[in-house]
Amino acid sequence: MTNEQIKQIFLANGFTEKPQAGGHTDLNPYVYDAARALIEADRENSKPTFTNREEIRQAVVTMSKAVYLYYRSLPDGIEKDEAYSVYKALGFLRFSTVAKEFIEAINPRTSVKDDIIKITNLLAENEWAEHIANTPLGQRLEGQITDMINRFNGSSDE
Repeated sequence: MTNEQIKQIFLANGFTEKPQAGGHTDLNPYVYDAARALIEADRENSKPTFTNREEIRQAVVTMSKAVYLYYRSLPDGIEKDEAYSVYKALGFLRFSTVAKEFIEAINPRTSVKDDIIKITNLLAENEWAEHIANTPLGQRLEGQITDMINRFNGSSDE
């Protein structure tokens, strides 16, 4: 949050600007410091804490559904692309049971066939990108192709 945003909130709630060094008026510096301390304290208090795998799984599924619905509501463009990137990133959680439930929960039409078509199209264009597959089997295929390309190029990510 910027100082200007903080100032507008405080002015709207009865605070007044005071003369500052340099001859201008503004809120006193400690007001901005206090506002940032409150924001940070709220951020720390609102962080979710999970005590077991089931709670994590539920949180991931809930978040994934919300991101998917948001993504679907956007018109084509940069914002939709960014929302899709978040949606995809959630799918790459490496909790095997969570990843499977995540995929099924937010996109029941995702299939190995979809993954194979995406992978085949990339390879046909002499392109390659990781993290395009959505199903566990498609992700395994993607990993094997990546390893093969790395071996062919004499490189390794390990």
